[in-house]
Amino acid sequence: MSLSRWALRAGKGSDGEWLGLPDLRTNAAGEAQLETVPGSYWVSVQSAFVVTELSSTTDVNLTADPGVPFSGRVVEKGSSRPLSGAVVTAGPADAPTPLQRTALADGLGRYQLDGLTKGAVVFEVSAPGYRPQTTTFDAPGTLDFALEKSCRVDGKVIDGAGASVSVAADEGVTALAREDGSFFVDVDCDGAELLARDAQGRVGHAKVVRDQRTVTISLSDGAVLHGLVHWAGSAEPLANAELAALTGDDQVRARTVSDAQGRFTLGPLLPGNYIVRARKGRGTAGAVYGIDVPTEQVVELAVDAAAALDGLIIGAAPDENVDVELVWPSGREERPVKARTTAGRFHFEDLPPGAATVKAMSATGSADARVFLTAGATAQAQLTLEGRGRIVGRVNGQGRQRARVVAFRHYREGEVSTTALAEADGSFAMAVPRGEYRVGAHTKNQSTLRFDSTVTVVEGQDSHVDLELQSDGGEGWGPMASVARGEVGGSFENVSGSVQVTWLISDSPLAAAGMRVGDLITAIDGQPVHDSLDAFARTRGAPGGAVAITYRRDGSERTVTVARAQ
Repeated sequence: MSLSRWALRAGKGSDGEWLGLPDLRTNAAGEAQLETVPGSYWVSVQSAFVVTELSSTTDVNLTADPGVPFSGRVVEKGSSRPLSGAVVTAGPADAPTPLQRTALADGLGRYQLDGLTKGAVVFEVSAPGYRPQTTTFDAPGTLDFALEKSCRVDGKVIDGAGASVSVAADEGVTALAREDGSFFVDVDCDGAELLARDAQGRVGHAKVVRDQRTVTISLSDGAVLHGLVHWAGSAEPLANAELAALTGDDQVRARTVSDAQGRFTLGPLLPGNYIVRARKGRGTAGAVYGIDVPTEQVVELAVDAAAALDGLIIGAAPDENVDVELVWPSGREERPVKARTTAGRFHFEDLPPGAATVKAMSATGSADARVFLTAGATAQAQLTLEGRGRIVGRVNGQGRQRARVVAFRHYREGEVSTTALAEADGSFAMAVPRGEYRVGAHTKNQSTLRFDSTVTVVEGQDSHVDLELQSDGGEGWGPMASVARGEVGGSFENVSGSVQVTWLISDSPLAAAGMRVGDLITAIDGQPVHDSLDAFARTRGAPGGAVAITYRRDGSERTVTVARAQ
């Protein structure tokens, strides 16, 4: 480890937990030696860290980085009252828990966190009597939090001593009923669904009505689902797969693991309609929808094998190792995976199918491309390193501070986006490979949609573009935005496991076909939709061409034909 007199921290992975090891200190040459058994370890210095597998002899190189600061306030939502003593915890999105940093808000609700790693940082904020909040941010600066009040509900489980009571929307909130069946739990003040289970397998539930502070839950024998999980296209059983039964709102109601013959039992479950999902590792997955409980049916899940990706980097020096990262849309909740090239090549395996973006960066240039991963197959990617320039400019209008600027670069196989956050004065800058981009900016309430205007980025130069924030009116983005040729005039996001329409231009082809914000896209041209990037790619095409979109609204499904903009 080439570091100059730094204190190193390290920890070893064990059964899903990270066990801290005694701190190390480097010598004058910046080197330190850790003698330990082989296994998975993390090593950090200041804000830099690495997670790696240590074998007989493993070299780990880190560059000391003081990290970046975050500060802000924690207030009560609706009143802006400072929440003194609120706990703010933050750490890298893909780092072990011991690398998190914690701060307490002062009397004015202010907090300060220094030395956080650059890149995506996960924040968890909590205060007694308030609903906790979790969010991810990817640039230093001021970050404020507004927590919603929680409300205490007192209840009783009839003949339910020792029963567990959980909040359906939050698996982490659980209470145990006392000997007389009484319990209390903090819930969202707008109401919640409570689920109760006891050791005999009985289940019960109750809806908490707004302003209601007492509930009674009666238990009855729960139903169970029996099933078999096997590889798709064969009868070979899949052992040790993780199974979950979910309701339509993606709330997990029961979990289990398949045995050596691929058999499983899920329950106890309340009567209703369920989704059953199976997963093993990162990329092996399958699901069955619309299982009515109770049922004597044996649920059979065919699980697709994981995807893989082979790649080649062109344009790097013969002896240059290029850092490669594979990332998924945020709604997929998949952590990025990283690799380094050997002789210009890289490989990823155990990947979930669907759309992803592969990025490469070296001292000589960068490249990125969208890839589509297919179950049981190895996709191929070839990236050519390109010299970089910058897109610079200023966001104007109300809310320009912390506005998110997005630059889309069009590829034959899809689009790749780069984001940056505007400074307090609205200025922004982002380094991108040379090429043509469409640029826009948005906040939670104001947005600009001039993505059909292009800016050309030249290697080693700055390309300037200014953006004007405008209100979107809450339902769609109105006539202020034009629809690019070959597009349908809307946007899709991954929401709770579904692909949802999140905005519409008022005179767009989507709006003309009768679609609305909130519709859930289930298929395009008769084929299931994998995620929002898949929906974007498959709704774009030849100007004037037709695309059939199947969507779900209010529990019913319908299909419309949408003509792309000309």
